[in-house]
Amino acid sequence: MNKIEQFRQIVRELTAGEIEGIEVDITSASAVVTVHDALSEKNKERFLLEPAQVMIWIAFDLLEKAKEGNNGDK
Repeated sequence: MNKIEQFRQIVRELTAGEIEGIEVDITSASAVVTVHDALSEKNKERFLLEPAQVMIWIAFDLLEKAKEGNNGDK
């Protein structure tokens, strides 16, 4: 099972899991899946090359920036 499928499984089963030796909660897994699904094919490939922990950091960073953009906050 590839990494994104592991994140999807955590979301689907509503339970934490382990990916690449780190404990991943449902919120983190959901953030990664949301961001992955919104990326272009080229960026999906690049995103999947990152370690799981980095994918989580990137996902939360992008979601926070999107939230700020939608609220007009800077």
